[in-house]
Amino acid sequence: MLTMPAAAVLSLFVVGMVLWLINGFIPIPAGRIKTLLNVVLGLIVVGIGLWLINAYVPMAGVIKGILNIVVVIATCVGVLQAFGLWEPVVNMARKIRNHRWTHPEQDQQPAIEKAATEEAATERAAREKASSDKPASERAESPHDSAVTVIVK
Repeated sequence: MLTMPAAAVLSLFVVGMVLWLINGFIPIPAGRIKTLLNVVLGLIVVGIGLWLINAYVPMAGVIKGILNIVVVIATCVGVLQAFGLWEPVVNMARKIRNHRWTHPEQDQQPAIEKAATEEAATERAAREKASSDKPASERAESPHDSAVTVIVK
């Protein structure tokens, strides 16, 4: 009678031989059926391998948890790539990440604040234009100009 780990290793060997036969010698038309068989048998191999590691390899629970997460994510990526769905998922994630999420209310200022801001900008531009026409000595004395003018000889 076989022990459990020996049976699991034997089943991995059998699955590997079936994959070798399917991909090398059995004339299955290349397409979705062959891809599906490869994915299903690959999932069996990954599942048995992960079970063997979790059951018979002594390691800390945290490390086992991280290993399980990494294997599951890698398996999901492999399945998506096998069926040609990985690139659309990556493009969708890229579109979501680059999309700007704002509320329309935040983009629009109230009309009163907008008018006050525009008036202040117009007055400031007029002061700057008027002060640029004056000589440097008069500009420094201007009450509206908060900058200090230094003249170096």
